[in-house]
Formats: sequence, C-alpha cells, structure tokens
Amino acid sequence: MAGTLPKALHQRSHDVRVIMPRYQRVDVADSSLRLVLPQLTVSFPGRRLVGRIYEGRLPESDVPVYFVDSPTLYDRPGIYGEGGADYPDNALRFAFFSLA
Repeated sequence: MAGTLPKALHQRSHDVRVIMPRYQRVDVADSSLRLVLPQLTVSFPGRRLVGRIYEGRLPESDVPVYFVDSPTLYDRPGIYGEGGADYPDNALRFAFFSLA
C-alpha cells in the first residue's frame, strides 16, 4: 500500500510524498539516497535525540520518499522487535519519528 497508492495518486497529478524511518534494510551506502537535512534535533522532557533526513524515490516513479535516520533508534535487524518480542523503546522510536 505504501508504494502502490502514492504512485497511483502521483499519476493523477497529486503532490505525494512518503516519509518513513530509515530502517537497517535501507542501506544508504548502496542506494541513490541523498542527505537533505544533515542534523535534526528532537527534544523530549530531559532528553534530546539527533537524527537526519535522506531523500530517495519510490522504485519506478518520481514519488519522493523521506527517510528519518537515527541509527540508535532504527539501525536494528527487526522493524518492531526481534524473536517475537517488541523493542523496549518502541514508544520512543515512534515518538521521535512523529516529531521529526
């Protein structure tokens, strides 16, 4: 859905953009991603987290995809967890993404 719907809307002349965390599976070194925001700071009570934003395109389209990158939060083998268990900091991970 995240790939098909944006392409279909874009073909109908809508301005569509996708934003998602840059999970480990999205390899910056082996892709055509470009760094568009080198430093992004998100503040929480008593804590600040730093990230950055990369831009790419959906495969076979001109639809921009923005990847919120924070290796501490997203550079992990699983998306939500491993071995049937959630990552204990999932609330923080998705709060950071939402605020970014």
